[in-house]
Amino acid sequence: MIIRLSNNNGLVWSSATLFSIALIIICRMRLTLAFTSYNNQRYATFTTLKKSTSSHKTNPYSSSSSSSSSSILSNRIISNKIYSTSFIPSSMDNSNDNDGKNKENFNESSFITKQKELSKELLQQDDDNESVEILSKEEYLNHQKEIFNKFASFFSNDDEITPIEIRPAIRYVVKRFLTDTMKFKQKNNDDDDDELSTIRLLDVGCGTGVLFPYIIEIINDLDIRNKVHITGLDLSNEMINKAKQRIEEVEYNTNQISFELINYDYIKWANNNSNNENKSKFDGVLMNAVFGNFYDLNEVISSTSKVLSNNGILSISHPLGSKFQEKLHLEDTNSVKHTLPSTKKELTKILHTYPLIIHDDKDITEKVDLFNHQKEIQMFDVYYTSLRKVKYSSLCSIMKFRGIVASGYGRGGKTLGVPTANLPETLFSSALENVTTGVYFGWAVIEQLSSNTIKPGRNTYHKAVVNIGYSPTFTNKENPVKIIEAHLILRDDEKDQMTDFYNETMRLQLIGFIRPEQKFDSFIELKNQIFKDINTATIALSRYPYSIFRSDVFFDDLCSDSSSSKEKKMSSNHDDNIVWTGNDGGDDIASWEFIQWDDVIGTLPVGKFL
Repeated sequence: MIIRLSNNNGLVWSSATLFSIALIIICRMRLTLAFTSYNNQRYATFTTLKKSTSSHKTNPYSSSSSSSSSSILSNRIISNKIYSTSFIPSSMDNSNDNDGKNKENFNESSFITKQKELSKELLQQDDDNESVEILSKEEYLNHQKEIFNKFASFFSNDDEITPIEIRPAIRYVVKRFLTDTMKFKQKNNDDDDDELSTIRLLDVGCGTGVLFPYIIEIINDLDIRNKVHITGLDLSNEMINKAKQRIEEVEYNTNQISFELINYDYIKWANNNSNNENKSKFDGVLMNAVFGNFYDLNEVISSTSKVLSNNGILSISHPLGSKFQEKLHLEDTNSVKHTLPSTKKELTKILHTYPLIIHDDKDITEKVDLFNHQKEIQMFDVYYTSLRKVKYSSLCSIMKFRGIVASGYGRGGKTLGVPTANLPETLFSSALENVTTGVYFGWAVIEQLSSNTIKPGRNTYHKAVVNIGYSPTFTNKENPVKIIEAHLILRDDEKDQMTDFYNETMRLQLIGFIRPEQKFDSFIELKNQIFKDINTATIALSRYPYSIFRSDVFFDDLCSDSSSSKEKKMSSNHDDNIVWTGNDGGDDIASWEFIQWDDVIGTLPVGKFL
């Protein structure tokens, strides 16, 4: 029998339709109850971790068992201030231990006192003596190794070193690191079209492997399906031994995730591996609670830039925040030599001569709202910033040249489709004696000082990619001396209007470096590389701080947009106008100047804010 119901609008409902609607409602109610029960159980359950050697074993970190629900929970946004929930790995959440006791908050003062006492003991200092600064790098490294060997057992006790109250902060740090790394993974290898290529991660100062369970779980939370190779490196052999034990205890899919542990000094190791191919380098390097422990921060940045792949990420973090790091530093500089950079300006100052940039416009994270272990919103003191490997770096010394554009050697330029503006080697050979050969970038202006109508492309800024060297690809036609070959990067609307500028005066300001000069096997390879260099220079000069260098006083009399400057340009002529002359050599026809980066940027209109 079929029951048919109708409403006032004449819509007819059959019994089959009503039954289907009821079934859907019941199913949704059961799914909602099951999902709520599952989340509550996952928060409360404590599971002993064992290594999984096959995909059919139960694995709380695998996408098949937890990806769906944990991803929904971990990506939940409550407000603009909340980055993610503090979803604790079920394997690490022992808030409901049998003894029923909650773990106490991490005792900062106790930890600092413990480290200071141990440091004094190793240095054989009396309690009444003031701390003695270790000047030698070798002494400092040996002390670091000794103190962390002594700390190994303490750092392997998760209840002491990572009590449940601070685990949301740890998880936040790891999740941002993996999110940032994956964001640029697709750009890491220009010739690698395999989206599922292996992700290579490096945990510097990995200690006892505290972060390993978090990395494993968040790999599944983010539904990362690539193979992942995790390298843990630490100076302390005792720490590495504890990390090996942790890997044996933690559960993970060995078909997807692999581990490698290295006991070595990071700086030496990085420099020894700096010549590896890009595909063998790391997509992400994490320095969690370790950056301030290095002897020389510039060495750290330099070494890391060598082991990162193109667009690779370096994340610097501390789950207890920069204030805690500062306390450690003030109490014991023998163990913690530096504080963490607290502003983008301070961080940029460390970075500016290395091919690393702050990869987004976010400020350094110092505080963040997260869900705590009781599922309540809480503000955490967390330090996090990430840097991205790029194909260019800033120069310590800005180079400025002014001279008449000369004809080239007739072997490249227009033939390769990239006309160049060469400055005569006879006038600049002495200026280039100590300049490293290679490809640079900066800003260029073609002068027109006469009162005639300004020709297209004159007295205006142009991005430029510049080769300084001998052009070794042209066999038997190499330059006898170092020369400056500048390619002006013109906009599409300028290319047809810009006439040849031979015998005209060019001002050239070089502010960044792309790569060393190299010899290519063919003109095709050279041409392809030139266009890659042009692209790199274009991107770099569109970003701060490089974009503001065009407002340097070096160009001001030609390119200023003020009405007084325009009147000056139109009324001046070459005979009575005072032209720029470099302080390091030359005359009013050809001259040059080398000036420190900080001295230049400090004079720029917005440079003081960078």
